[in-house]
Amino acid sequence: MKIFRPIWAEIDCDALEHNVRLMREKVGAATKLMAVVKADAYGHGAVAVSKSALHAGADCLAVASVEEAFELRDAGIAADILILGYTQPNWASAVVEGGFTQTIYHLNLARALSVEAEKQKKTVKAHIKIDSGMGRIGVEPERAAHLIREVAGLEGIEVEGVYTHLATADEPENDAHTDRQLERFGALLAELEKEGIRPPVAHAANSAAAARRPDALFNLARPGILLYGLSPSSQMKPEVSDFRPVMSVKTTIVEIKTVSPGTRISYSGTFTAKRPTRVATLPAGYADGFSRRLSNKGTALVEGTRAPIIGNVCMDFMMADVTDAPGAKIGDEAVLIGRQGGDEIHVDDIAGILGTINYEVVSLIGKRVARVFTNYMAGSPNEV
Repeated sequence: MKIFRPIWAEIDCDALEHNVRLMREKVGAATKLMAVVKADAYGHGAVAVSKSALHAGADCLAVASVEEAFELRDAGIAADILILGYTQPNWASAVVEGGFTQTIYHLNLARALSVEAEKQKKTVKAHIKIDSGMGRIGVEPERAAHLIREVAGLEGIEVEGVYTHLATADEPENDAHTDRQLERFGALLAELEKEGIRPPVAHAANSAAAARRPDALFNLARPGILLYGLSPSSQMKPEVSDFRPVMSVKTTIVEIKTVSPGTRISYSGTFTAKRPTRVATLPAGYADGFSRRLSNKGTALVEGTRAPIIGNVCMDFMMADVTDAPGAKIGDEAVLIGRQGGDEIHVDDIAGILGTINYEVVSLIGKRVARVFTNYMAGSPNEV
């Protein structure tokens, strides 16, 4: 891959594989590991991440949509892929064709899958989604047994799994809600067992629950954010410190100029120089995923020194004050996420400035930012 615009995200596949192995140790050999790679693997690059995760011991994968599932199949990935999100019934043929496992919580999709499975002379696997307290998609536990019986009675469908999603597993102060969700899910599993219709696979553990709630493991865990070396919440940081960040974002200085005191910088002139100031222009902007809310608040690392972002972040550029990095010159590397010298700009630092979560920061790193995969599979640098 040629990088024509000097901004790129380095994805450390060795760190990713370390995180997968660490998660494998946490959940134990009796629990299968489903790597969640939706949203282009949280912005990291779904194909390479999926292959690395499987190489490191993940058993299967999860995505949000049919399109995301086909991206992996088309790349030659044969592992089981669960589609976590909503799929329109008129796309049932694509689910069956791709050999994907589909989340079901309404009978209309199940019926459409059954029709297509018979047409294609295939069997499609389904996982029933239970809303035990998230308030999002899923069937209520009280109605789940009826739905499972109906779906299991359809031709061409194998009800392989049943699962729920925990809303507050990353918040120890809200463990009571997690307890209640697990109680409702556990009661449903007992009911299904009694009726002889319990699916063989049950899962509830996201990253947070996999790390701190062994009672949520059942026989499959589906970690996401921890595989990328990011903590599910600030409260959990101490207990997940062994996980290593996977993504760094780097660029190069494309212009440097010294401006006089009183000079205003960028749109709306929101920064005014108070001293002779060396201004470095970096080809990274909000179209690349670096929010305008970083204006006059964010930093870049230049020569191992924090260079404040000055003025408004533009669509394609941002400016940084490199006065305190006197050796900085055009062509030098600047780090927007990651480590340089003895300092580090962590994804959580950016999330704190923006008032959001680390999930959003990495997921929004745009397609214009090339992904460069290092230590990929065999250990040599690769661009995928």
